[in-house]
Amino acid sequence: MAHIQGIAQDLIQKAGNGLGQAVTGLEGVVKELLGDFNPAPQSPGFRSAKSNYQILPQPEPQPQPQQNTEEAYGPPMPLFQNPTTQPNPTQPEQNSLFKPLGQRLWEIEEREARAEILDENNNWVQEKEQIAIDQTESKAIDETLPPKTVSGKQPTVEAETDFDKSLSIILEKEGGFSNRPPKEDPGGRTMRGITQTTYDNWRKKNKLGDGADWPEDVAQLNDSQIREFYRDEIYYNKKLDEIKDSKIRHVTFDGYTMSSPQGVAKYTSEAIKDVLPEVDLGKPENVFGPSYRKALNRISEENLTDEFLEKLADKRTAYLKTLKNQEGEFIYKHNPGWFTRVDKQRPGNPNNIFQKFDN
Repeated sequence: MAHIQGIAQDLIQKAGNGLGQAVTGLEGVVKELLGDFNPAPQSPGFRSAKSNYQILPQPEPQPQPQQNTEEAYGPPMPLFQNPTTQPNPTQPEQNSLFKPLGQRLWEIEEREARAEILDENNNWVQEKEQIAIDQTESKAIDETLPPKTVSGKQPTVEAETDFDKSLSIILEKEGGFSNRPPKEDPGGRTMRGITQTTYDNWRKKNKLGDGADWPEDVAQLNDSQIREFYRDEIYYNKKLDEIKDSKIRHVTFDGYTMSSPQGVAKYTSEAIKDVLPEVDLGKPENVFGPSYRKALNRISEENLTDEFLEKLADKRTAYLKTLKNQEGEFIYKHNPGWFTRVDKQRPGNPNNIFQKFDN
């Protein structure tokens, strides 16, 4: 054994001098272990006189068939080829999971060099062409939608239809320009329900300068500008389009044209709690927020709309009767039309305004 170890160490040393010497040394070790041998040519193997090991003849190496790389990977893609004018040789299998990794990496590099990207169907296309397609599709979608509001909100077609229907009914009750004494109408200068103060604040908030587009004087507003004010500042700003029931949505819209946001929230919350006593409208109170809209949608889902609208008319009438001018006089005495307007929003009234549109 010590003799064999010595031979192995000698082999390691020889290996340091080159692979050829190492192979020669290995042959010597085999001879030392198995002894000299001279197998007959016809023998399938041989047994050493000093060993029970049998060495069998090795089969002749078979020639490997030459792989057709063009069949395996497809013909090479010419660099900067335009896929729109020439067929893409790799497209039929471009998403194959079995394509060799090297081929896939090479293909990606080639396609990136040609400024190609994957489209929504996971196919390679020219980047410029895909951008043009995206822009065309986006433009087509934009053309089907109503224009954005002054503050940038994007309404849907359905919401815009509902808005115009309600606005037309509201404007029937709103006259032209008025400037009544403060004791009769604290709003002062008013154009079809839009007070000068409210208009000034909205114009300042949206950075609308003076001029023909948005005049400084509320009395100079035209029909298109009046519509845009109601559309942006009230209907979409208050998120009335999120109220599903058209009747509830309309009376809420109408309320904002007559009262302050705090007033609308106050009498609306009272009516909600009469119909849904357990509902939690959250804090702070008298702020018409998501909890209000959620409760109003629940009312319509539970078929309580008519009951709610009757309660709402009661609460709104009571609220209007509390308003006083600076002299301490009740304002409603100068505005008897308020209550006629509210009464026509009762489902039980044969002349209610809900007959003018479908739910």
